[in-house]
Parts: sequence; C-alpha cells; structure tokens
Amino acid sequence: MRTRHSIIEDSFDISTAGTKTIDLIGTDPISRLSIIPRVTNPNAWVSVGHSVEPITKIELIDGSNVIISLTGQEAIALAYYSTRRVPVSSLNYMAREWAFTPIHIYFGRDLWDPEVGLDPKHFTNLQLKITHNKALAMTSAAAGTLTVAADLFDDNPPDFKGYLMSKQHHNLTLVADAVSYIDLPEDFPLRMIMSSCYSDSQAPEYQVSQLKLSEAHDKKIIFDEPMEELQQYFQSEFPPFSEKVSGMVSGTSVQSFWITPAFDQTISLTVSDDSDKVIQMDAGTGGQKRQIEGEGATTWEAIARGWAPHGSLPIDFRGQDFLDQYFNIGLANGARLKVTAAAGPDTTPTWNTITQQYKAY
Repeated sequence: MRTRHSIIEDSFDISTAGTKTIDLIGTDPISRLSIIPRVTNPNAWVSVGHSVEPITKIELIDGSNVIISLTGQEAIALAYYSTRRVPVSSLNYMAREWAFTPIHIYFGRDLWDPEVGLDPKHFTNLQLKITHNKALAMTSAAAGTLTVAADLFDDNPPDFKGYLMSKQHHNLTLVADAVSYIDLPEDFPLRMIMSSCYSDSQAPEYQVSQLKLSEAHDKKIIFDEPMEELQQYFQSEFPPFSEKVSGMVSGTSVQSFWITPAFDQTISLTVSDDSDKVIQMDAGTGGQKRQIEGEGATTWEAIARGWAPHGSLPIDFRGQDFLDQYFNIGLANGARLKVTAAAGPDTTPTWNTITQQYKAY
C-alpha cells in the first residue's frame, strides 16, 4: 500500500481543561490530520453547546512558523468547503452516550493530493497543540476523550510542490450597524477566505448585513452584496451539510440541543421510543441552538440539514483548483473586506476571518 491511516494519540482523557502538545516525529508526508473529540454526560442529558466547542484552538507550528491556527468549529467548516466532503458525525445528547464530529485538517486540495501536502522533512520541530475544555459542550459531570490520526503517504511518496496553511487572520467584535475594514494578507496566494460568525440563535445574515471585497483601494470591486444573497450564491456550490442528532426530553421541561448547519435549516424530527408522545421544537431563525419539549419523557431522533456550518461563509478563489489560479493579493496591490454589521446582531458576536493560503516548498 502507498498510503496508510495511522493513530497518533488514541483516546486520551480530556476531562480536565488544558492543552495537549503532540510532537510529530515521523518523516512520512501527511495528507490529512483528523482530531476526534468525544464528549458525554454520564448521568444526565443536559448539554450546553455543540460537541466540538470544547476544541477551542488547534495549532500546528514549527518553531515560530504557524501552519494551522483554528478552532474546532472553524476547522470543520473549512474542511467542508475545501473538499466538498460532509463528515460523518453523531450528535447524541443522551446520557451515557457519546456525541462526536471528526475534525479534519487537509494540507492538500483533497485527500491524497499528489502535489500538495505536508512533508515533515521540510520542517525541524512540528508540534500539534490542541486546547480543550469539555465543559463548553456538556455539564460539569461530563467526560471526554480525544483521538488524533493521520493519513500518510507510505511507499514511494510523492514530491510535494507545497502545502496549504489555514489560520484565523482577524477577529472582529460586531457592533450594530458599524462598518469595519479587514486588510487581507499579501504574503502567499489565497485559495479561500472563510468567515465564521457562530451564534446560538441567529443565522449569519442576521449578524452581518453587507459584505464587500475590493482590490487596490476600491479600484476593482469583486463583490458588494447583502449577506443573505452571498450565502445563497456561494453555498450553492456545496452539498447540503447533513447530520444525525438524537436526545431525550424529560417530561414537559425544555431541552436544548445543538446542530452544525446555520443557514436554510431543515430538521426532520421523530419520537424514537413511544409514538404516543407529542414533541415540538422551537421555530428558530438559524444559529446552532434549538430547543425541544414534549408532553412526557421520551427519546427522539432527527436529521438536520442545511448550509453554513457553524455560521460560516466561503469566499472561494480556487477556480479549477490549479495552483496558478489562486488569488495573489500582492500582485493586486492589496485587498480588503468591508463588513457592515446588522442592526441587531447576537450578544457580543464575533466575526472571524480565516484564510487558506498556498505556500511552496
């Protein structure tokens, strides 16, 4: 076999918040890293967030060189846009069951890209750092584990031209109706920009009303449109993000659960253990948090479907995905985003700008 799937760290405990540092000591070229957090409530079915919220930062560094710097939610959304692949997840909010979504980090344009990937021989001290806090997903009685795996080229590996690096470039706190400008990096060609505006209760277009991208101090305007229209335009290039969700309601009390898609959501809900019980869900206007209640204790299952995972928006420059087609901002004499906040954004919302750039060896 020319490729293999290797476990780097197997189910280490994350019950206590902290940062796990893993030295990547191998020399085999890496196409993809996978981080799989699992969280559960041993004695209750009360959740307080999405199952990947405990992964507050993923960093891959080589000394002072930052290759990856993302949250778990940002990494999931970026992998989806980068490859058009939907991860297989199980958001099970039942007591003593595991809720998990794999977090994939691609160093090439897709899995097993023969031209673009991470070659450890070009680095001196690769370290993967994962900052975690399981209390962000479950109650204080929660337990959690984390597994890290790598998809590697083995015999006769390819000679990569370069790799993709992905970072949170800018963090903006939105203020109602305020206009902000974000200058984009000029050091390496851009394959993609992704915005991320996570909210429990609101879809991205309720956070930002207008978005503009221009070059050379507005000499060339690439787009200047309402956020909702941009969502419809860009998201149409990607498959719907679908996932299975399950949980339990306790009597007539309201239970909360979290899903991944934030735009144009559809949730098909059914009672799974007692067809005589009636359950209902809040209407919602996007966002990841939904609430459900029933006339009695019962379990339920749902399929959640939509777009904009974790409140994200892709701005895609890959074209036919040839390396020479990426957006070279230096040659364009600079580029910037103009972000106009909506009139009623969520409480202290943040607008994160993530860049995916190509760096040649």
